[in-house]
This record gives sequence, structure tokens and C-alpha cells, in this order.
Amino acid sequence: MTVLAKDLRDAVLQAAFQGKLTKQLDTDSSVDELLKSIKENEMKNFNWTSKKKLEIEDILNAINNPKIPDNWKWVKLSDIAFSNIGLTYKPINKVSNGTIVLRSSNIQNGKMDYSDIVSVDMKIPDSKKCNIGDILMCVRNGSKHLVGKVAIIDRSNMAFGAFMAIIKSRCNQFLYYFFYSDMFKKQMHINSSTETINQITQNMLFNCIIPLPPIEEQQRIVDKVEKLMKKIDEYETFEKQLEELKKSFPDDMKDAILQAAMQGKLTKQLDSDTDVNKTLNLIKKEVSINRPNNKANRIESIEIDDIPYNIPNSWKWVRLGEVTNIIRGLTFSTSYKNKKDNTIIVLRGGNIDSKTEELIFKDNIYVEKTIPKDNQFLKKGDCLIVASSGTKSSIGKSCYIDKIDDNVSFGGFMMVIRPNNKVNSKLISYYIKQYRQKIINNTVGYISNITNSILNNLLIPFPPIEDQERIVEKLDKILLICESLSELI
Repeated sequence: MTVLAKDLRDAVLQAAFQGKLTKQLDTDSSVDELLKSIKENEMKNFNWTSKKKLEIEDILNAINNPKIPDNWKWVKLSDIAFSNIGLTYKPINKVSNGTIVLRSSNIQNGKMDYSDIVSVDMKIPDSKKCNIGDILMCVRNGSKHLVGKVAIIDRSNMAFGAFMAIIKSRCNQFLYYFFYSDMFKKQMHINSSTETINQITQNMLFNCIIPLPPIEEQQRIVDKVEKLMKKIDEYETFEKQLEELKKSFPDDMKDAILQAAMQGKLTKQLDSDTDVNKTLNLIKKEVSINRPNNKANRIESIEIDDIPYNIPNSWKWVRLGEVTNIIRGLTFSTSYKNKKDNTIIVLRGGNIDSKTEELIFKDNIYVEKTIPKDNQFLKKGDCLIVASSGTKSSIGKSCYIDKIDDNVSFGGFMMVIRPNNKVNSKLISYYIKQYRQKIINNTVGYISNITNSILNNLLIPFPPIEDQERIVEKLDKILLICESLSELI
């Protein structure tokens, strides 16, 4: 139940039981006549005796003396209803096909639920049987929030368990909603706890005072409450959907936009664009020069079965390692928490903000400037990615390096994807974000590890350079709008 929906329900019930939800009509019968009729009929054989009887005035003072219409009357539940505690049975009495014994699990969201039933084979006293229209209430339970929940019984030939009670009254439709009100809950002290198990005793029930309207107004109240509760239910469904949208938005929309971009659906392909084959031939030659010739950097051929979706005819499928260089971060034995002369920052996974995916410079460490190799200094256009971590959620976290100081390196649990200068570097960064889960799925080791081979052989669509630039320009604008919208939700 969402917080706002609960508050709305509470407000409706509070108004209902103070006569603020319906009109009081002169044509309604009197409450005194109703009470006399109930006493002479349903309650003629019921006489509640207890040493713990409370005065109505004392109870009213305890609940801040709420005002009710002049033609209403404060009464005790014992004036208008009969109640009884349910059946005690032993495990030996349980059978697969016998008399159903209702328990707290048979009340779900204010309605009867028969998905979890217990049946018994034993003699059941009439006082432990329930009828259609009776109110079933959970009166004892180890879970405090379950105590007091009610439903109206809609089947016959059933019994009810020892931790349950039934309430029988001609006012049951009205009482059903009263039992969900704060007015009732305050009286039952449901928000407090006994030493062992939370409970509502018969004395607590019979001492409960109720603002009783004429029988005709009771029906008007029930009709109005049901109508409003239905509207609140609809609102609650919408509120839950909105909460889910808040959780997933803008991520779901971002994913859809990025996927559309990867398939060439975000931009127009122009005949004037450079031939992608000529560009790729030049890039592959330049990239291969800087790629170590070993197993970890071997580029696999592309088979037809490898291709996941269609792309424009002017595009080509390539392996990431054919158009970028993959660089593992530096290892070191000595580092410093404070900057010293001739030291540089070494970035680690914590330097990439998980939410914004931007660099953050906190908890920095520093190493001697002579330790990194030339290619282990970050450059504008690099894509920095967390390659190793004991935390699965950190793997594949990446950041596009839009600007950076000259003297910044990255640690051994990090990798840099450095595109060729004939490739739009930001598009590669978008690819890495879009394919993050695919990269994670291929990680190896107890400590999740993205290898050079995984990144080198990641299959990506490669557009002409002009289309790459159009895609990045479009993505920058649309994703910025997504971020703005997420702040408004």
C-alpha cells in the first residue's frame, strides 16, 4: 500500500464516521428505534457481563471526543453485535477434505481468500461456525500489523480458528469499514504490543464504542465509501506505476534511444557520406600497429550468426579492437594518499560516479610520475572502464573523458578504450554503455574480470564518420532531455 493512498483511505473513513461524507436526512428512522429492534431480536439472548466494562464517556475522552451528527448515537459494539472466538483443533484433526477452518491467511486486502485453507474432521459447535455476511476478524497474531484485519464471509458451512473472531450484526456492512478506521484502531491499542502475542480480546471488542447513524444513512455511508475506495484503488495503481516509472526512467528510455541509434534509426544515412570501407581499411592498419600481437589481443572473424540485428547498408559490423586500442592500467607497489612532488593521480573504480558516470576526484591516490607507460596517461576522447572488481555492480562502469589534465593515469583494475582518430570517440563511449550487460555476461573469474579479449572482440555497428557525428549530436540532445524529464517526475 502506498503512503498517499493509505492517507486518502484514512481520511475518507475519518470523514465517514463523523458524518461528514453523507447528508443527514429528516426522513431517516431513529437510532433509538434501531437499537430497540436489535435488542429485541438479534441480541435478546445475549448478555455481556464483565468486570472490565468501560464507560462510553471515558472512552470518548481517550479518543479526543470526536463530534458526530445530532441524530447519531455513541453505542458499544455489545449493543449491536455478537462476537465469539473460534475453534481450537489438534494436528490429528486435519484432513484434506473436511470442514474449512478460516485463519488470518484467509483475509487478504480486506477480502476473503481461499488459496491457503485448512480442513478438519471433528464435531464443531454452532458457536464456532460462520455464516455468509459475518465479519471475520484476526484477533491474535505474532505479526502486529495483521491483528484487526477483517473481511466479510461470502461462503457457508465453514468454521473459524482460535486466533479469529466473528462479528454478527445487521450493521455489518457499516461495521466492516469502521474496523478499518483509526477510530477503531486507537481503541484496540493495535499500535501497542503485549508481552508475547498481539491480540484483541472479547472485552476490548465489546467495550469498543461506535458512532451509530440511522440504518438508512449507514447504507449511504457504505455506498459512498465503496465508491471513493474504488477511486483510491485506481489512484494507487497509478501511483505504483509512477513509482516504477521513477525507478526505471530515464534508464528504460535511454536504452531504447541508444538501441535505436545503434540500428541507424536515429539519423538519416546520406549518399554524400564517406565510404565506410575505405575509412575502415585505414583505421585497421593504424590500430594494428599499436595492438600487441598475442592471444589476448587476437581479433576473431565475424560470422553471419554473430550479427544480432540489421543495420543500414552504408554501415559495417566490426570488432571493437579493430577500431580502438585496449589499454590495461598500471600496477604499482607504492602509492600516496596525498600529492607529493613528481607524483600523479591514479584513477580507480571509485573515481567514476555510479549515477552520473562522470569522474569524481575524491579518495585519490598518487604514484611516482615515472611509473606509467606513455599510453597509460589518460587522453581526451578515452573511455575509462572498470575492468576488475569483487563487486559485480561495479563491473563495466564507464566514463567518457571529455577533458583531463595531462598527468592523470589509471590503475590495474581499470582499462581504457582509445579510439582511432578517424572514429568519433564519444560514439564508442555510448556503445560501451549500451553493451555493458553483454560485456558483464562474458566476464571471467571469481573476481569478475573484463579481459582484453572480451573488449577486442565486442561486435559493434560502424557507420561512416559523418553519420557517427550526427548520431552523437542527436544522442547528446535527446539524453539531456531524458535527464531533465527524470528530474520532473
